Amino acid sequence: MKRRIYDISLIIGLVLCNIVAITGFSQEKKLLKDSYPFDYDRFMYLYEKDSILPAKKMIEQSISASLKKHDNHGAAIGYNTIGMLYERIGNYEVAREYYKKSHNYVAADGNQLKINLVQDKLLEVCIKGKFYHCFDSLYPIAQSLAAKLQTENLLKNQLLKAKMFYNRHMFDSLYSFTEQLIPVIQKTNLSTLNITRDSLYANFKTSIVYQLRLYNAYAQIKNSSGDIREDGYRELLKLDADSLRIYVIRHKHTDHYFYALLSMLSYYKGVYYKERQIF
Repeated sequence: MKRRIYDISLIIGLVLCNIVAITGFSQEKKLLKDSYPFDYDRFMYLYEKDSILPAKKMIEQSISASLKKHDNHGAAIGYNTIGMLYERIGNYEVAREYYKKSHNYVAADGNQLKINLVQDKLLEVCIKGKFYHCFDSLYPIAQSLAAKLQTENLLKNQLLKAKMFYNRHMFDSLYSFTEQLIPVIQKTNLSTLNITRDSLYANFKTSIVYQLRLYNAYAQIKNSSGDIREDGYRELLKLDADSLRIYVIRHKHTDHYFYALLSMLSYYKGVYYKERQIF
């Protein structure tokens, strides 16, 4: 039984780690297509096939051309794209180094909005790669800039912090953090934020709150107090399958995330009913 619980915990972590990457690759594709005079269709073919080295070579040639023209913007896009290539295959250490290079060129231009976007990438890869020291150092900086600019990363970064607590099994911190944060985000008026993502969908806030509720319930289930665990199960049982469909709206290939989350909810419902011999 302990082994099964470990496996389902791993599934939850992997699923939520991917769901948290709300923005996808659409904006980067548009920037690439607009900025670089190369065979864009060929690059996307290589990207989809995970042919990292040939795709990387194409981008490196474009970066070289940008640097010759002292085009920091073009270089930043290129390094960001190579970072995404390595992130795609799970090489988070190398991805982080390329995102850092992208950040340096964006910072050289002094565009704070672009700096905030790259910081978002760095925070995500720190979570995926379990570079928690990096996350702890960057989070207050990125969150301060997001607050100043009032971008949607103000909300998204907080979800990443919840993910960090989850990964580190800091369930008490996860519970207190999500307990305080959920009502704040529920009251947030998205119209007051500077939405920077072309692909940001209407259910952005609903998605953030849903994931925080899931973390909150899970943290309570992991608590040693029986009363708190009961509260956690009750909260988890409120998260019905229909609500999970918010994740399918944006990506046509994300059904596996939906089914993984549905499986997790079904698993804990099963645990709940079995413990109480409700059949």
